Amino acid sequence: MEELSVNLKEITSNNLDKRILKTEKQNNAHKEAIKLCIEQVFNTIINKFDENLLVSAAKEGMNGYNLFYWDKNTVITHDNFKFNIQFLFRGPFVDKGYGTGTTYYKNIEVHSLLEKLRRHFSPMFVNFVWNKQKNQYILFINWK
Repeated sequence: MEELSVNLKEITSNNLDKRILKTEKQNNAHKEAIKLCIEQVFNTIINKFDENLLVSAAKEGMNGYNLFYWDKNTVITHDNFKFNIQFLFRGPFVDKGYGTGTTYYKNIEVHSLLEKLRRHFSPMFVNFVWNKQKNQYILFINWK
């Protein structure tokens, strides 16, 4: 058993570079999947957006408009990766090494979906809220 233990330690130390490369490859694939999913949702929201709806809401005396709706279980997939849409907007709730919330996206050098939307619709205000009655999130734009 002693010999097996020594042999396993030697094999592990010789293959440490392989494990590091595999981990880096997985992290890069995960990061690319996040970018592509964020881009997919961003394009969906932008394609559904119509300036005339904002103008008609303003003519009715409204100071905001609901752009997009989703529920807690909405998942965006890319290859073998699945991301809850809430994660794409704000980042993770639990720190697994890169931070939580939008700090996570800063640490992996990716712009969150909410940040991209805020830049696109600037100077208007973009945010989302939870609607308890309908059990869904609402992404809204406000120009007040």
